[in-house]
Amino acid sequence: MTQRDVGSSSGLPGVRLRELFSIPILTHQWPDSDELNAELRRVVLGRRDSSPGVVKTNRGGWQSNTDLPSWPDACIRTLMARIQAMMREMVQRTVAHPTPAHMASWDVIAWANANQRGNFNRAHDHLGARSLWSGIYYVDVGQLSPHATVTGRTIFEDRSLVPKEIVNNPDLYEREVRILPENGLMVIFPASLYHSVEPYSGEDVRITIAFNLWNPAFGVPLYPGMERLGWWWTNFRGLMLISAKAPEKLRALGAVPHYLFARRPPASLRPAEWSHYLRTAFDHAFANASERTEVELARRRGTHGARAVDRLGPRS
Repeated sequence: MTQRDVGSSSGLPGVRLRELFSIPILTHQWPDSDELNAELRRVVLGRRDSSPGVVKTNRGGWQSNTDLPSWPDACIRTLMARIQAMMREMVQRTVAHPTPAHMASWDVIAWANANQRGNFNRAHDHLGARSLWSGIYYVDVGQLSPHATVTGRTIFEDRSLVPKEIVNNPDLYEREVRILPENGLMVIFPASLYHSVEPYSGEDVRITIAFNLWNPAFGVPLYPGMERLGWWWTNFRGLMLISAKAPEKLRALGAVPHYLFARRPPASLRPAEWSHYLRTAFDHAFANASERTEVELARRRGTHGARAVDRLGPRS
């Protein structure tokens, strides 16, 4: 718990302002990363060209499976060593008296992301049974730079629900933290912290590697009412909103052929490859149809859907 003065005092004696529950974010610009990043770029793009990827929070773009730590390339082993080093630093800075159990190696799952113009990631967190901390490593930020007008920053959202004054500054989202990516930058944060990625507006590919970390010496308190939605409720909540969701599902089915023809079909006849190819096309179609429905509902309600509308752009 920290204490600090904000604004001016009313003069009441003995008054203290306490700020609770700080959120630690650890950042480090790894030096001498050009060669590593070039190798990571080569490996990631090679995987992208040979796999349709998966659809999670990514809207457009390509995301690998979460088996990246097992890829056999030397650059992956180097990256995993850097992740472990960063977590040891995080433990040293956030645990009062770390023990060998705290400092032990962390279990890592990781995946690669390759975004091109117009691609983005909607707001999400990573909290799960085997995910306590999360992180991002920026391999190739494309055309992003401090002086460029290109978008594609990582945004950490303030979901504390702490009231914010709107007279001096009416922007309710002023407290959001925007990370300007740089090649070689690594960021580690609690897996529960909501974040998103702006639509990337550059021409070159934007490549990142995201990861989740777990160690049995740590846990996360979950109070009543904080239960996570299950897979069925998350993916079929349209049954509760049938009037809105039925058109969405029809729109998604109509878009499936577009996503099927967007990628070259598998060259082999192996059922697993064809199943992955078909499933990815359906996932893209349904994810983007869902995004459209949410934007339309926001428009009708007149609520803060403006940013969602902006990121999707005009109808195609």
